[in-house]
Parts: sequence; structure tokens; C-alpha cells
Amino acid sequence: MSGQWIEIEDSDGGICRRVSPGERIELQVYPVLFGFRVRAGWVGTGHVGIDWCCGDRHDVLQAHYRIALALLDAAIEEINPFECIPSVSLVKPVTRDAEFTKTILRLLDPIPRRMLTDEFLTLPSIDELKTRWRRSVGAVLIPIPGSIMNVADEHDK
Repeated sequence: MSGQWIEIEDSDGGICRRVSPGERIELQVYPVLFGFRVRAGWVGTGHVGIDWCCGDRHDVLQAHYRIALALLDAAIEEINPFECIPSVSLVKPVTRDAEFTKTILRLLDPIPRRMLTDEFLTLPSIDELKTRWRRSVGAVLIPIPGSIMNVADEHDK
């Protein structure tokens, strides 16, 4: 990595938030009705340059969180590091989009593989992510049929 991405407080629904060296870019996990997205954008602007739907699988979310950070870190010196990175996949979740996957693999080719296995970037379990999200927005659990956000925890009891 070109520098240390700093973990910052969960807020406004964004969890596992990190800011780049120089605090230009923010990376986060963002829960949605049927899973999670990896989102990144300019700090403090509301801009979303990456909005990848990862579904409800922890391994997919973990991999794409690391991939987004690795790609952004490799392009951090660029005026617009989002310019060459796909902002979304055309098919949701990302694992079902062959063209998106090919593009991501091509972009990852020159990046050291250690960036993709760094323990520093290990996300909590899906249940812990849900708990952190509810705490970040002050949410109370209201079951929605089919939603992965239905699992209650001690905070909800």
C-alpha cells in the first residue's frame, strides 16, 4: 500500500469505513435490503465512485472490499483514481457478471497479491456487520420477508 488507510467510525449506514492517506477517498461497506455493497468515493462529498453489489456472501464481500482498496491504493496519486475502475457491475451481485470480473482481474494483474490477503483488511462476520449497521443508524429491527437484515442480536433484545 502507498500508505496506511485509517479506519474511521461507522456512520450514516456506512460501516467498516476507511479513509486513504491524505483523507481524499473513503471506502466502506454499505448494507442494502438483500446484502452488502462495497462503496468508495471522495470524502465528505456524497460522491460514490464504486458501488459494487456483493450480495449476502461474506467471502465475496471480503474479497471485493480488499480488491477495491488495492485498486484505489494503486491509483491514489491519480487526479481521479476512480476513472479506470468499474463503478458498478451490470449484473448483480458482482459474481454473476463475467465482464466485470474480467475487467477487475485485468486491473489486479500488476498489484502485489499481499494486498488481497492482508489480515488488517479482514471484515467482521455478516451478523456483526448487521449489528454495526443497525447501531450506526440507530435502527430497530423490523423484519422484512427475505431480507438478510432480519437476524436479531443482543442489541435488539
